[in-house]
Amino acid sequence: MDYKSRRDKKFKTLKGRNLSANSNDDVEVVQKKVKPSKWDDGKVPILEESIERMKSVIKSLKLPDFEPFLNDQGRHECPVCNRNRKFYCHDCLVATSLAEQTPKVDLPISLSIIHHESEKRAKSSALPLKVLSPEQIEVIDSAKIQGDDFDPETTLILFPNDKSIEVKDLSEDVLRTTKRVVAVDCTWFQTAGILNRLKQKEYKYVKIADYDTTFWRHQSQSSKHLATCEAIYYFYKEYKETFEKVVNKNENYSYGGEYDGLLFYYIIQYLQIQRGYLKAQTKGKNQQEDKEEERDDN
Repeated sequence: MDYKSRRDKKFKTLKGRNLSANSNDDVEVVQKKVKPSKWDDGKVPILEESIERMKSVIKSLKLPDFEPFLNDQGRHECPVCNRNRKFYCHDCLVATSLAEQTPKVDLPISLSIIHHESEKRAKSSALPLKVLSPEQIEVIDSAKIQGDDFDPETTLILFPNDKSIEVKDLSEDVLRTTKRVVAVDCTWFQTAGILNRLKQKEYKYVKIADYDTTFWRHQSQSSKHLATCEAIYYFYKEYKETFEKVVNKNENYSYGGEYDGLLFYYIIQYLQIQRGYLKAQTKGKNQQEDKEEERDDN
């Protein structure tokens, strides 16, 4: 069966409607077929909800001005591979634009990001963190994980399972001896394959409290399933709070935004997308007004 025949067969099966391959109805049907998945509580996810949460998060963070980055519409040559990239190179993980204005984050313990080899690096929310803390963060291809890559005595695996301890419940001994946290950067369906490789040693698993994601795309999981960089950010925030209270006995400690910079590129991407939405909406509105004016003139 050739392409045209397969295409015609496809459209005939869509509720028996006689559709042209280029008609507006085709777009309408495709949009209706791809329905957003429901959250665990049975409610259909609404993009506007994550937008409102993001607005609240941005107001609470201590970050440099985003405007110079948002106004920079060009691409810049990577100093390592010489490819043109936007803001940072997702292959070399170095800044390509406004490097001097990009925040640097000093972490209390090192971070290892295990990135699934089949996931596109350009779409990862976690890989840009290496740009923000180059000396303390390493990125490892999941295919290279052997299982004994880390010291279980000084390493925490950030992942919620039956063995996980909440960050706020970590003992003083664990807090004092921990040197590294490991985060898995992949889809939820790919985590089992990566974690199975780590079963050769008895690692300590840790989890964060529940938060609602600010991720702007619909996903099949609940709103409690965060983007990788969100989970990493909240881990360090909770780790700092717990360390101060448990180890330093500072009950009056209040988080001061030390790790807010971890969300820098994540928020820039969000703001870029929102500006794109607004631009498209404005363009569509202007086109509609032009059509109405033309109809009135006739």
